[in-house]
Amino acid sequence: TTEGLLVIDNNTWDVYTSKNSKLPSDKIRKIIKIKDNILIATSKGLVKYSNDFEVILSSDKNGIIDDDFISMSVDHNNVVWLGTNSGLYSFSNNIWRIYNTKNSELPNNNIWDIVIDGEGKKWIATKRGIITIQDDQWVLFNKKNTPLKTNTIKSLVYDDYDQIWVGTDKGVVSFDGEDWKKHKISHKKALVTSLFIDDFDNKWVCTLKDVIVYNIDGVEFKNNISAQNSVIVSK
Repeated sequence: TTEGLLVIDNNTWDVYTSKNSKLPSDKIRKIIKIKDNILIATSKGLVKYSNDFEVILSSDKNGIIDDDFISMSVDHNNVVWLGTNSGLYSFSNNIWRIYNTKNSELPNNNIWDIVIDGEGKKWIATKRGIITIQDDQWVLFNKKNTPLKTNTIKSLVYDDYDQIWVGTDKGVVSFDGEDWKKHKISHKKALVTSLFIDDFDNKWVCTLKDVIVYNIDGVEFKNNISAQNSVIVSK
């Protein structure tokens, strides 16, 4: 959350903050388990948890330009990829590297989401399209070479059928490796803030107005979730 890390264990709730733990920030961006450790991306660095919190990548510790990590993913080689508003970081064996518009083919330094597909390809969501990275080959997808209606990519998710789902400031599209498909949304101006796939392969799409759910075939359920028809108190 933005107010610390909530841990639930056997119906016991514990809240860890920068005041009662070694967390550098109360703003928790993302949590991933890697091997026997838990990685926590915060607004002030990357934290590893194994019996205790330890900052392993930050401006103070490593001298990096930006340690407000917005997004995080781990590839098949256990390399950690981190997105900031100043570029993309890779981190492995205490060695970090930054990629930005000056030293790479990134179209923009705002890295809003990162996913790894079944082949180990990195999909990077930016303000100016999607960039993929595999074996040092960079490929850009944007309005010029795809049916995307916008270059503002807010969220990405990879499903069990090798499809990439893309959340933009103008709705949702999916890509199966060959074809792009736009998915209908009840309201036109749908800024997608996040995407999630459940155990039944339903796609949950969070927008500024409501939560939209697509079934396994990509068909939108009729009754979307909003503050008017659910226990949601805030959008």
